[in-house]
Amino acid sequence: MKQFRASMSRPVFEDEDQTRIAGFLYTIILTLGAGAILYILIAQTFFISIPRSIVLVVTFAVILLTALYFLTQRGYLTLVSILLISGLWLIQTAAVYIDGGVSSPTFASYVIIIIITSVVFGGQAGVIVAIMSAVAGAGLMIAEARDLLPSPPHPAIAGWATHSMLFVLTAALLALFNRNLKSALDNARQSAQTIRASEEALRESEVKYRTLVERIPAIIYTAAMDEAKTRLYVSPQVERILGYTQAEYLADSELWRELLHPDDRQRILGEAEYFYTTGEPFISEYRTFTRDGRVVWVHDEAVILHDTAGKPQLIQGVRMDITELKQVEEKIKTPLAQLASLRAIDVAIMSTRDLRMIFYILLSQTIAKLKVDAARILLFNSSTRMLEFGAAQGFLSSDIEKAHVKLGEEIAGRAALEGILMDGHRLTKEFFSVNAPVLVNEGFTCFYAVPLISKGKIKGVLEIFEKEHLHHDRGWVDFLNALAGQAAIAIDNVSLFNDLQRSNTDLSLAYETTLEGWSAALDLRDRETEGHTQRVTKLTEQIAKSMGITGKELLHIRRGSLLHDIGKVGVPDRILHKRGPLTNNEWKTMRKHPQFAYDMLSPIAYLHGALDIPYCHHEKWDGSGYPRGLKGEEIPLAARIFAVVDVYDALISDRPYRKGWSKRKALKHIREQTGIHFDPQVVEVFMREMETK
Repeated sequence: MKQFRASMSRPVFEDEDQTRIAGFLYTIILTLGAGAILYILIAQTFFISIPRSIVLVVTFAVILLTALYFLTQRGYLTLVSILLISGLWLIQTAAVYIDGGVSSPTFASYVIIIIITSVVFGGQAGVIVAIMSAVAGAGLMIAEARDLLPSPPHPAIAGWATHSMLFVLTAALLALFNRNLKSALDNARQSAQTIRASEEALRESEVKYRTLVERIPAIIYTAAMDEAKTRLYVSPQVERILGYTQAEYLADSELWRELLHPDDRQRILGEAEYFYTTGEPFISEYRTFTRDGRVVWVHDEAVILHDTAGKPQLIQGVRMDITELKQVEEKIKTPLAQLASLRAIDVAIMSTRDLRMIFYILLSQTIAKLKVDAARILLFNSSTRMLEFGAAQGFLSSDIEKAHVKLGEEIAGRAALEGILMDGHRLTKEFFSVNAPVLVNEGFTCFYAVPLISKGKIKGVLEIFEKEHLHHDRGWVDFLNALAGQAAIAIDNVSLFNDLQRSNTDLSLAYETTLEGWSAALDLRDRETEGHTQRVTKLTEQIAKSMGITGKELLHIRRGSLLHDIGKVGVPDRILHKRGPLTNNEWKTMRKHPQFAYDMLSPIAYLHGALDIPYCHHEKWDGSGYPRGLKGEEIPLAARIFAVVDVYDALISDRPYRKGWSKRKALKHIREQTGIHFDPQVVEVFMREMETK
């Protein structure tokens, strides 16, 4: 019994079609039942006589349909389908019989039964019912021929042939297209399921998207691509970030522009116009005001959405609050900027000894990086025990340069004396009138003084001034101290350099004085050549300059010229002062004086660059000179220049053993010795110089 009930309740098609089949059966049952009842009501209303047989058929039909209705409610869909089709077929056959045979138009109602069978049970079942209907028609026609049925109003054969052909054709078409019908139903069912699933997924996605949009810490917005850029949607986060409700923000299309920070407005409006014109993505960061006047940083990104025709339709964007990120960036950038400032000051200290330039850079960095209004450096004068003006920036009056502060007085003097940072806040004009008259009209209210200390010694004071009272954190104070340390180092370095430079200058003067003293001593020893050293030194420098020699090389030539005969201190006086000709041995001794000079001067590092002339001025261009027999350009240029000048001065000077030559004769000799004794290039320059005299 349970198996029968299960088979009878199983839907004809797939499980998911049960509701559709039940609805189909309900529709047929109710339609036929209503039709039967309506038939009786009409007959009663218009007093139409209905044969008793018809009344019985209609009554049976109503009872059957009622029973089928309740069976359908219980879920016996297959049983209901079978009973419905069988009952309708029997009722239809009886109606045809009662109505007068196969020629009756009522016979055409078999088509409805065939259609129901084909839809519910398939095309093959429809064919079977069609054949049964044709057979029933043939049987009724036979019965009619034997006068077993009332006489039909139309010929039996024509009616049967017409309706049989209709039965078969209907059944064939239904059988042919039943598969497509079932496939269409399946496709419709699947499409409906897909649509339902898509709608459900869309609803879930919309819920998730809306939840995400409402929870994400950013403003999601949509605007129309019309002239006013009308706001269509803005997420609830607009109230948390900007303080405006969704309705307030959407109501005013100009609100976004009005809230832009003045420093960013021109740039952002230009970028927005470029975005509207080109359609390229809008990506920018800027400041905007909130409802309560706060300033927040936002990162704004937007794109333009197009319709199917490619026409710009919507602006879709997201605006994120990046204020905290910017604050973190600022905290990172500040130390980096401070390091860059210290580096710039270091470079200035290393690259220049101009204290004014160093102070200019230091004060510029101090004002810019500490964001103060003015800064001043006072230098400590140890002789007067006073702090004196060094440099300043940011002041209105030049009277600031007249500042002189005694050690221990005013805030700056106390900072220098105690060696600690001193500060004054909320200072009044009366305070400056008493303590710093030159600052009385500058409008300062806050003041800091930092001692400049290097190697334990006070070098001065760095002062900074503010016109507005501001709170400064530990980092600000540390940077101020670092700047003060750099200033102290700069002052100390420049002082050391200046002291060293003065010492070097004094030492250089001492060296030059010593060399000139040696030269004078040589002239005194060799009275016959008195004044010779000064003359040849001056002329040698002149020739060297004409040949493009400058700087240290020229200085070495001067020193070498002064010391060219220093080696003669090693020559005995009997040989040096001998009035007659020297013997060969005496000449050998005399010719050693260049070597004596080298041996005397080479241990002195200061005079290494001046050795060329004392050591090589007796070498000759052709290699016949002494002490080493150097030839041509092997001879140092300084010695080649000096050789020409030395011989010329010796020829025109009087000697105990001869009278001095005339300048003309001496110059002729110089020309004759060109390429033999002297460098031709040097002789050429020498001759030009002599012609100008």
